[in-house]
Amino acid sequence: NEPRRHAADPAARAVLRMAEVMLEKIQQTRKAIDHPALDMRIGIHSGEFVGGVIGTKLLRFDMWGPDIINGTTCEQKGVPGSICVSEAFRAQLNVADEFTFHKHLDFEVAGDSSGKTMTLYRLDKKEGGGGPSASNSVPPGTVEEPQSLNPATVVHATRGSH
Repeated sequence: NEPRRHAADPAARAVLRMAEVMLEKIQQTRKAIDHPALDMRIGIHSGEFVGGVIGTKLLRFDMWGPDIINGTTCEQKGVPGSICVSEAFRAQLNVADEFTFHKHLDFEVAGDSSGKTMTLYRLDKKEGGGGPSASNSVPPGTVEEPQSLNPATVVHATRGSH
């Protein structure tokens, strides 16, 4: 019994590819400048938001909404040197042949007073999956069938040293 395939959202796949390249670049930079503590956490979430321009002299674009906060939480609670994705973003993907999703933790969904939680997953590149690796270790695992699709994708990444 093979898992049912579905069409992945091409924008979500592009965001995931960008995250892979970001990790690859930070690893190259860390090595080039000989700074072992330089690392990056990447958290990706999909959802709805409102955006707009703020200011009259210095114009800035900003985004608001619970899903922006959830995206920030995905990054903040992520693992340095890894890509972590929310359930909502995971549902956008069809990458079972490339990645293993490991449950990292559950966090309270922003803007939901009922106490609903969302699962955050850490991704590992499978051997022979192609493209840069999101992690050096590749433990075995499976991917569950995605449940739904969301139109917008929010990416939060932080660079820093510990």
